Amino acid sequence: MFILNFLAESAEVQPGVAALLTIVFVLVAGALIFFLYRGVQRERNRYIAEKLKVGIMNKSSFDALIERRFKIARRRTHFTVMYIKILNGAALLKSLGDKQYEAFLDALQSRLYEILPKGSKVCVYNEDRLAACIDEDLDKKSLSDMSGFCLMECRKPVTLVTKVRVTAELSIAAAVFDYAQKLTAERFKENIEQALVSSERSGANRFVIYTPELDYEDDENSMYYRGIQSALEGNDFVLYYRPIIDFETNAVFGYDTDVVWNHPELGAIRSEKFVPALVQSGEIHRVGQHVFTQLCAAVLKYKQIHTEDGAPVRFAFSASTRQMMSSSFPDDLYRIIKKLHGDPSEIYVGLTEFGAQAVRENVKKFNSLGFNVALDGVEMADNAAFLGELQNVRFAWIKLPASFIMQSQQNFFISGMIDMLKRYSQEHGVVLIASGIENEAEADFVKQQGFRYVSGSFYSEDSPLLD
Repeated sequence: MFILNFLAESAEVQPGVAALLTIVFVLVAGALIFFLYRGVQRERNRYIAEKLKVGIMNKSSFDALIERRFKIARRRTHFTVMYIKILNGAALLKSLGDKQYEAFLDALQSRLYEILPKGSKVCVYNEDRLAACIDEDLDKKSLSDMSGFCLMECRKPVTLVTKVRVTAELSIAAAVFDYAQKLTAERFKENIEQALVSSERSGANRFVIYTPELDYEDDENSMYYRGIQSALEGNDFVLYYRPIIDFETNAVFGYDTDVVWNHPELGAIRSEKFVPALVQSGEIHRVGQHVFTQLCAAVLKYKQIHTEDGAPVRFAFSASTRQMMSSSFPDDLYRIIKKLHGDPSEIYVGLTEFGAQAVRENVKKFNSLGFNVALDGVEMADNAAFLGELQNVRFAWIKLPASFIMQSQQNFFISGMIDMLKRYSQEHGVVLIASGIENEAEADFVKQQGFRYVSGSFYSEDSPLLD
């Protein structure tokens, strides 16, 4: 109104003309603001694009960048490398799909660019890890503060275009380049991996900065950690089979299976040695699917060879508690066996505990998909409520360790528990198996106790080949 009055009084024109001039003025001003905004946006996008150029890097190019830094390093060279591992990356990739998971990684990458010093380079190192190179001289406290801040920011939920909110479970490791240490690029990266191992072992959402003291904390489990990826790539995880014998017919009732790591230096390593490392690294699901695929193929081959044998043979597949806690685990195995045209009823998924609600739900799901479920190697000495808990789940067989059965000779409580289990198995059609029999004394005692089905090294050693 002010502009209208001004134009009317100063230019002495008709009110209609003044209104028109006002409109023209507003349009011109709006156009100027629009083009100014476009210019600012263009500059902002150029700046962001410059910062994110390194996003096209992959693992090999990032490693090459670090190697170049080492080649040109001088006494005043300072930089830090940080690994950010997404512990639940495999699960997120599966649930979100490739495109949404890529958008999630891009969001984390953008956050790191916002909080890391100018000139830092960030890339998606692999599907569950980001890597950053920070060109600053950071002391331990500064790097610790920065690592904690990165952890806090990257832990904040990411809202995708589908309105799904995603939260990452992380482990962060960092190492500072020190010219005086005269390290090679390869050794430097090994140090960061060592710190990452330590971070993962301490639990989710932690960070560890490498110090030489970590080398002295190294143990067998850390060694397994570092070899998991190469073992997967080399198909070094294989199944070994051990027969379950029927005392009455002296025939094979079924086969137990165990995952063995054919280590290039240490030879065959049994699962109890390296499974904790698999669980902590998050690779237990991937290795589990790999060896289950092996099992399905072996069962099909076995059936082709033994078509005239008559009674079906059962195959056990041991699952860790971490796997049994995953809601997708039954569907994953079902998809694999159906793809290979197998029969789920021939597979007995073994677990060692079923107290968690998620595990009990998966037991039901396995049963509904046609699998059998086995309670594997359970110890009941300190669990008086064990039989009551059995009423809530359905198992096809229960394996009792021979060492536990032998204790019934001196332990009245264990003897009573075994008697109750025998009655339970008869009433519910559950097969009891005495497992882990290693000598003649154990074999004679379990036979006296009325166990029909037995397994252990006393009868047969494990073998990578089915009989």
